[in-house]
Amino acid sequence: MIAFAKCMRVSGVPDFPDPTAGGFRLPAGVNPSSPELKAAQTKCSKLLPGGGPPGPGSTTNPSPQTLARFLRIARCMRRRGVDDFPDPRTSVPSNPFGSSRGGVISDIEGVILIFPSSLEQQSPVFTRAAAACAFPLHNH
Repeated sequence: MIAFAKCMRVSGVPDFPDPTAGGFRLPAGVNPSSPELKAAQTKCSKLLPGGGPPGPGSTTNPSPQTLARFLRIARCMRRRGVDDFPDPRTSVPSNPFGSSRGGVISDIEGVILIFPSSLEQQSPVFTRAAAACAFPLHNH
């Protein structure tokens, strides 16, 4: 993941951050839809485990049981105070973060979760909810 961050910086995104336990969080001022960022992602994604998260237009094929389990997890996380926890998806939209300042796209067991940058995945509220809801913190 460090190699990916370095590659992104030398490939036209000089402010690209080093990874945290929750993935990469784009700083303010970095446009997640910019051509420079997309070109750098294409060039550097081979450095990520599994080739990196799915990009816009990508689809996955999780089992119906897995998708239902992650829907239950999402509802559980929101009931426990993680209001921005995303619903599970099987595809990445063309503009996954809308007008926000980015976030993290995760593919967990074939389920795509698009976490907004406002969601602090290391907060005590998030980690307690993750434990209570059986959300796999180790794999995103």
